[in-house]
Amino acid sequence: MTTFELPVTVDHDNYQQRVQLEEVNYIVRLRFNTRIEAWYVDIFDTNETALLHGRRAVLDWSLLSQFGYITALPPGFMSFFDTSTRQVPATRTDMGTRVLFLYTDRADVVDLTEAEIQALFGI
Repeated sequence: MTTFELPVTVDHDNYQQRVQLEEVNYIVRLRFNTRIEAWYVDIFDTNETALLHGRRAVLDWSLLSQFGYITALPPGFMSFFDTSTRQVPATRTDMGTRVLFLYTDRADVVDLTEAEIQALFGI
């Protein structure tokens, strides 16, 4: 299974980057809300049209799975993984180190059973 880590920087509370997922370019923005101490994700197409806005970065949960009807979104699985196994949400400074932002291509999970998908992606 091909899962790769999306680059993350904690140098800024609000930043965006262009990423290519399954041969399609997207803009992914990560924002840290200092009031509630949580990271949020937005996904845009290359014209900066919002495809997904204001999704909280929840550990071991597929960020995209419930939005399959939005065909412009990446078709794979996007999630946040706590490498420490403590299951503590990312802080302002450990997103990208302790907590990884991961993407798995759709083709790599099509043969998995429903139970395997739930176990892997928390859906």
